Parts: sequence; structure tokens; C-alpha cells
Amino acid sequence: LGIPTPTTLSSADLAGQTILPGTYATASGTFANSGTLTFDAQGDPSAVFIFQAASTVTTSPSSTMVLTNGAQACNIYWQVGSSATLGVSSTFRGHIYALTSITANTGATVYGQLLARNGAVTLDTNTIVNDSCIAAAATTTSTPSSATTAPSSVTTAPAINGDTLPSTGIDSLSCIAAAATTTSTPSSATTAPSSVTTAPSVVTTAPSNGADTLPNSGIDSLIWILGVVFIIGLITGIIRIRR
Repeated sequence: LGIPTPTTLSSADLAGQTILPGTYATASGTFANSGTLTFDAQGDPSAVFIFQAASTVTTSPSSTMVLTNGAQACNIYWQVGSSATLGVSSTFRGHIYALTSITANTGATVYGQLLARNGAVTLDTNTIVNDSCIAAAATTTSTPSSATTAPSSVTTAPAINGDTLPSTGIDSLSCIAAAATTTSTPSSATTAPSSVTTAPSVVTTAPSNGADTLPNSGIDSLIWILGVVFIIGLITGIIRIRR
């Protein structure tokens, strides 16, 4: 079934040993655990452990098996040529495939399966947990971000109220202020209306007729008219006297 050639261990008792993934056997053809056996998957949750016993597998009372670095009981297999016996209150991890029989003594806990081909599987107040394997978690590698944050290009415009206008605004106001002058021009009787725009008003006020002095040209005309009237009156008087 594609099982590699096993590594032969020097001691049948696995207590105190740390086993790495692989296939194992012993010269005596048996396996035992009288203390604590550790399975080390070296960070690979899919790592497989296979034990081939030509004869028997036996665990002592209160013995235990420990999983480290991703090892899982679902990936541990025990191939037994005859029978397997689990001690009282012991903890066993892996699937047992026995040719003859399997006996789990009082209080033994099994994480896996107990399968016997030709004989019985005897249980006595036991706990058996046959969990599915947990898939290897995806590896996430964080790399430093190469994104560069450009400096902000936001420019805040100056507030209108209370701030100094730019030079162009000052020049414009100067022009408007210069235009806002009052000019008095002579007029006979007409007052020019005020010119109202969004810019400062430009007001031109005509002089009042009742308080101003007439120009010289108006005085000369009045004297000429009075002279004519006087002469006409004088001529009319002379004519009446002669009649």
C-alpha cells in the first residue's frame, strides 16, 4: 500500500521517546508504552506516523501519549500482527488494526479506532474519540507595504471676513474710491439723478438756483432786455405827448 520500509527502533518500550513522522518497527516485533510517548509533527498537521508490530502492542496503566507541533491522532496508525492490550486508565492515540483481538481495560481512553479482524474488541468503561483530521491552515505572509502617502495638496482659501484682500483687490478698491468724488457743475434748473451701481455711488450735485450767482452772460442779457423795454416806453410816451 505504498508504506515505506520501517525504521527499526532499538527499544520496544516507547516511553520517554519523541517520535517524528515516519514508519517504525522493532527487532522483537512488539511495542509497549510504560510512561509518556510524544509525537512531534514538526509543524506539519498532515504528518503520518506508522507503527508495525509483528506480534503485540501493550500499554501500562496510566500511561499516556502526547501530540506536539501539529501532530494529530487521525494520522497515527498501529498495525498489530496478533493482539493489542490497553492498560487501566491509560491514554492511547491512533488507529489500531489488529489481526486477532483488542482489549481496552477499565477507564482507558482512545483517540482513534479499535479494529480487530479475527477476534473481539473488548471494552470496559472506555472513552473513544474518533475525530476527523484538521486541514493545514493556510500560511499568510505579511510583507511591508510599499504604498507611499503623498502630502496633502489641499489649500485653504483665506476667510473673507477679517482677512486682508490681495493686492489686486486693494487696487480695485482704490480705483472705486477715486471715482467716488462730488463734482459741482453750473446748471440753470436741473438736478442730475444719482447713479446707483454695485460699486460705491458716484453722486454729482447740481448747484441750487436760489442761492447761487448767475454767470456774467445772464446779467448782460438782462441789462440788454431792460434797455430795450426802457427805450420802447420812452418812444411810446413821446408819441402820446405829440398827439
